Parts: sequence; structure tokens; C-alpha cells
Amino acid sequence: MATLAEFVASAAHLEMGLTSSAHPDDLAQGRPVDGSIDGVAGPELDASALALLTDYVRFLAPTGRGPAPAGWNDAQVAAGERIFSAIGCAACHVPSLVTGSAAPPPLREREVAFYSDFLLHDMGPALADLCTPGAGSRELRTEPLMGLRLRDLLLHDGRTTDLRRAIELHDGEARAARDAFGGLGAGDREALLAFLRTL
Repeated sequence: MATLAEFVASAAHLEMGLTSSAHPDDLAQGRPVDGSIDGVAGPELDASALALLTDYVRFLAPTGRGPAPAGWNDAQVAAGERIFSAIGCAACHVPSLVTGSAAPPPLREREVAFYSDFLLHDMGPALADLCTPGAGSRELRTEPLMGLRLRDLLLHDGRTTDLRRAIELHDGEARAARDAFGGLGAGDREALLAFLRTL
């Protein structure tokens, strides 16, 4: 989606079944159906409600970093962060980006620790999936690692709960970083994983 407003209107429609002026048709299994099926006159979200929902999402605060995992100290986590960069993970999982100058004043030119470049990358055949418009089946957007410690399911399709396994499934453009991770000593690997558990 090109704008947050488009994303919110589309998510409200496709994920929650709420109609708006942007998406006026009621859907069942992805197909338009008679609007009387749910007994609610449309649009269910008027322009004002959609704008308020968009602003709510726009101004959600970033999650920030969490504490060092049990059994780890801040110095060990910092070492894991340096390893993350040294082996190439930060090439795609860019630690921070700066918001644009056109953003609303509270969000203008702010550094945010997304840990993503938000670009499409060839991730190899093991992660190939249904592609989004403009992407091939092996091309996936770099998943932001911000908030990683709050997630149970990992990768774009939630196929694993194990951080080590998620890294091992990286391929294609991420192969060199994955192989470098595999070549680390056990202590360095665990320090990198401890760092990831703070995001």
C-alpha cells in the first residue's frame, strides 16, 4: 500500500469485513455479496471513523527495547548486537531509519529502530510463497524485527517459533549472513540470539 490510509481501509475491509467509501462492497470468501447479508447498512466506517482509525495507527508508539534475557547482561547483549552487524544481518535488517520531513510534526525526522529496510529480497525457494503485487514468489519484504520479543510465530508465514530456525531458513540474498551465523562459535551465536530477544 502506498499510504497508511489505504492500508487501514484495506485491512478494515479484508481482515475485519468493514466497508468504507474506499471499499464499499461486503465480501464473503473474497467475493462481493449482497450488502444486506450482515444486516448493517454500509459504509460501516464513514470518512471520519476511517480518518480516526488511521490516526490511531499512525501515532502508535514503537515498542522499544526490552531488558537482557535471563542469564545475560547488557554487555553480552551489546556484543550480540555487534555480531549481528558484523555478519551482515544489518544489511537488510537496518537498525534504524529516519522518518521523512513530510510526516506530521510529532513524527517528523524521528529515528525509529525498525530493524528493516522494508525492501523486497529474494529469500530462496524454501520461503517462497504467494507473492504480493509486483513481487515474485521468492521475494519477501524484510520483516521488521522491532517488537520481535513480543512475537511467538516467526517468518512471514509463522512457520516456526524458534529464532535459530528462522535464521537457518534464510536463503537467496540472505545466504551469506545465514552461513556466517552458522559459522559462529556457540557463545557468539547465543549472544546474537540474546540480542534479538531484546528487540
